Amino acid sequence: MNKKIPLLQYWTKRYFIILLCSLVIVALLSGWWIRNTKLENRLRVFELFAQDVAEKLSTFDLQQNGSIHKQIKQRARLFYQNRPFGKNVAIYIVSGNGKVIFQNNKVGRVEEILAGNDMISYESATKEIETSNHTTWYMIGNPIERNERFVGTLYFFVPKSELTSQNRKDYARLSLFLIGLCFSGWLVIYLLSKKLANPIRKVAYAAKQVSKGNYDVEIDEDIPEKELYELTTSFKDMAHRLKQLEELRTMLLAGVTHELKTPVTSIGGCIQAVKDGVVTGDEAGEFLDMSLQEVKRLQSMIEELLDFNAFASGVVAVEHREFSVKELLLQTVQKWQVIDGNETVPLRIEIRDEMTAIGDTNRTQQIILNLLNNAKEAVQAGGEIQVSLYERDNRQLAVDVSDTGTGILAEEQSLIFERFYRGKERNYKKRGLGLGLPLSKMLAEAQGGELVLRSSVVGKGSTFTLLLPKV
Repeated sequence: MNKKIPLLQYWTKRYFIILLCSLVIVALLSGWWIRNTKLENRLRVFELFAQDVAEKLSTFDLQQNGSIHKQIKQRARLFYQNRPFGKNVAIYIVSGNGKVIFQNNKVGRVEEILAGNDMISYESATKEIETSNHTTWYMIGNPIERNERFVGTLYFFVPKSELTSQNRKDYARLSLFLIGLCFSGWLVIYLLSKKLANPIRKVAYAAKQVSKGNYDVEIDEDIPEKELYELTTSFKDMAHRLKQLEELRTMLLAGVTHELKTPVTSIGGCIQAVKDGVVTGDEAGEFLDMSLQEVKRLQSMIEELLDFNAFASGVVAVEHREFSVKELLLQTVQKWQVIDGNETVPLRIEIRDEMTAIGDTNRTQQIILNLLNNAKEAVQAGGEIQVSLYERDNRQLAVDVSDTGTGILAEEQSLIFERFYRGKERNYKKRGLGLGLPLSKMLAEAQGGELVLRSSVVGKGSTFTLLLPKV
């Protein structure tokens, strides 16, 4: 298993390497630019210097070498402001007939360059020449004219190394600048990585606490970055939700165990009483009838649990075909009313137009029946049930099952679709596993629809809405 590296160290190291590589590229490009810029500038200076010297020499006798040498040195001091003149530079003056009449010294391989070039030039020109030993020279020529008459040519022979030689101070300044930039960049990267790593580190620590079962985690939410703020708040909400679910799981497990244990205990007690002769005759028959009712209730709860698990695991398939919602609702309401004497429950149907949806008729009917049963429980002390069908939008139809019963407590409304949740009041009124609404919601979503609690007010009733895809 690879050793894990802290986020701060990981990103700081990699950002620094990227920064360092970038600065090396910048240094190489800067060095190349400085070298080429200096070459162009110095070459231009030599051209101007050659032009200036040629103009001055037009007034001198080219046969007087001493005067020429003195004039060149004087112009060099003025032109270069007393800075050292290139010691590797060769100066030649060629007369109009091609004879060398002046040279300051023999430098490098100038003779080789002279031998391979026409030394009479009537125009100013700069030429790059490579010698046999692969040394590059620049030949800068400028004509000397007297009274508008060509009398000779002045040549400067400058090695390229002389033009591109760098001052160490330039590189020292560039190096100091890049080193300072590198350090500043690393510092910025380190501070930014640290700022990003701190909230993530806190979330990671909180995640460890949650994995150990401690859901009471404290995370700083005062974070300006949007993404980090969403991460921390979402994790805190998740921890709070897990805490609620853990408490709910413990409570529901106890409730489900109690609901399954109660009918078994009742059945056992009734049968034991008949067996021991505690009750006889008609009373014994009543005890057996009570046992059968408890068996049916237990069987119903077990079937409900099996159906839920089967559907949740994807074993049960859902059909998707067109059907008349109006016709299905009328059949479902009629079927519900003849079950267990529901015809006495006040019920009103509000269906105006014929509408067609896409889904599974059996599953849709199962949802409506469950909603009607829940509404019946809510209006036992008085009230009525209403079933409405209408078009919600261009894509969905809506079926509302409303009642004017007891309503649902505000703190319980977000939990009613949790599996095994039955609510505080229902725990004492009706026995069941609390899987009706969760299963109904799953059936609705499997058809491409949705089941929602649209509204509920304690003492005024509730409205559940089933949304179905419209043809």
